[in-house]
Amino acid sequence: MSAIHNILASNVGNGGHPYWNSVVLLMHMDNVGLTDSSQYAITPTLTGNVTRSSTQSKFGGYSAYFDGTGDKLSFTDNARYYPGNGDFTIEMWVRSGKLDNFFFDLTYNGMSGFYIKHQYDGTIWAEIRVSGPTADYPLISSTVFAINTWMHIAAVRSGGSFLLFVNGVLEDSETGLGTRSMVDNYTGKAPVVLSVHSNFLGYIDELRYTKGTARYTSNFTIPTAAFPNC
Repeated sequence: MSAIHNILASNVGNGGHPYWNSVVLLMHMDNVGLTDSSQYAITPTLTGNVTRSSTQSKFGGYSAYFDGTGDKLSFTDNARYYPGNGDFTIEMWVRSGKLDNFFFDLTYNGMSGFYIKHQYDGTIWAEIRVSGPTADYPLISSTVFAINTWMHIAAVRSGGSFLLFVNGVLEDSETGLGTRSMVDNYTGKAPVVLSVHSNFLGYIDELRYTKGTARYTSNFTIPTAAFPNC
């Protein structure tokens, strides 16, 4: 068996899905506690009125609803969610009820290392902060976010490149990250918080974070079913 085959085989789940062992967060939003369906099965901290809702759903009959007034869904882990200078893919289905809305952020000791939002003009932004030297790399979509419409958003780091996809289309990219790690004040002890932002108004479904793998580097067909659990 080749070395490449061994690497691929080690990352495949029992159900044969590639990269399963790289999935550090998988949220279908279908159970009452909005728990993680990855192999780690982490229970999130729910703040405010965030809840499972059957009013809107992309897949599975439910999604997570946030009312825009202090609701927050968060996970804290010192190592699992920190990507360093490695590849990652963060993707989700979003149905937003307003513009200028933060969807998602990843913070270290209070410093934002990564976020996704859309602006007042409806453009979608993804930004990563790297160290050595510290620099911010914002990406801006040409597609305008459609309010009260499900849209698939994916942000990917692939080597020294950072890419933003909307509904499977590459909207913007940066190629100057090199081998620099995300943010400059992570010590291995500071809290690493991954969360849906507290001012978000709307619904989120099928949120998946794959660490160590750039799933998409060019246009792709968006998912037509819920993400697999293995």
